Amino acid sequence: MGASVLLQMELACPAKDGNSSGFQSGVVIAGNGCCWRPRSDSNAQPSDPKSDALSIELRGQFVSKIITDIFSVYFPEGQRQGRKSPMSILQELLASIQEDAPVRTVCVGVHWTLVCSRGCGLASTLIGDQPHGHEKVRDVGRLHQKSARELAEFARSDNLLEASIGLAAINSLLEVDPQRSVQINAAEVLLEHGMGKKVAVVGHFPFISRLRQAVAQLWVIEQRPAAGEYPAHAADEIIPQADVVALTGSALINHTLDALLELCQPQAVVMVLGPTTPLSPLLFQHGVGILSGARVVDEAAALRTISQGATFQQVEGVELLTLMRRDFTQPPGYSSYTLPARG
Repeated sequence: MGASVLLQMELACPAKDGNSSGFQSGVVIAGNGCCWRPRSDSNAQPSDPKSDALSIELRGQFVSKIITDIFSVYFPEGQRQGRKSPMSILQELLASIQEDAPVRTVCVGVHWTLVCSRGCGLASTLIGDQPHGHEKVRDVGRLHQKSARELAEFARSDNLLEASIGLAAINSLLEVDPQRSVQINAAEVLLEHGMGKKVAVVGHFPFISRLRQAVAQLWVIEQRPAAGEYPAHAADEIIPQADVVALTGSALINHTLDALLELCQPQAVVMVLGPTTPLSPLLFQHGVGILSGARVVDEAAALRTISQGATFQQVEGVELLTLMRRDFTQPPGYSSYTLPARG
């Protein structure tokens, strides 16, 4: 910031007679630090210790709320060290949608879900652990009659199939800033940043074998781990050890992204990747440095291949895009990256 932010707040603890007297506290925020300054009032009357303790606790909660609000204004994007937010990332994404659009197409393929409205959005097709045919979607057969904003609300659902549709709807409404995006394969970005470092990847990606050869240590965390991979509950122990963390965008579908980001060390390089990833700068306010996702450029080709069961390597009519936080250090060769053939 060009100038340090200096703010002092005086919070009075009401005395028993209702007047504002007794113990007072000031909070000073300067630059990126803050301190608590307790002050005493010689004229204060003795009061009940339990009452004082409760007042101090409530006052502390109030100050914490104020500090959170101040940081959201004065410390944008990557400058904020704390990643906790009064709203989840999903709620912030939904709140950020300014314009609605009618839904043209909803296609739920075996691997990918596609929703077309203002643009076309992708998301992984996830289903729960219920027996075949038990994961029902509400209003099925009439989803195309909803607006994209209404369909986006499905992202809040605990029904993973509905949440997949909701995420695709959110992505269909997001406008990607072309000045901040580059056509780069996420694997290339991750290889650059992970070279010789400890890397944790949440989600199994096709580039894992290449990555394993380039990094000092690799942990792969999966809901259904294969040989050499780790189960989801191992994330609490593994992610804080990693220099580089790559999180699947599908963590937004099962509502685990916020918790995974909280496990990352402040100095870690954090990346969210995969076609489900919303290419929205809002995620930069939660400690993310790199967003790697996909954009549909040929709706007909994408619809044809997804509806016929395509894996992402088989999906046609899409391009891979990466956004980096403005204050994020780009690796050598970033501007010279080219999009590798996907086969």
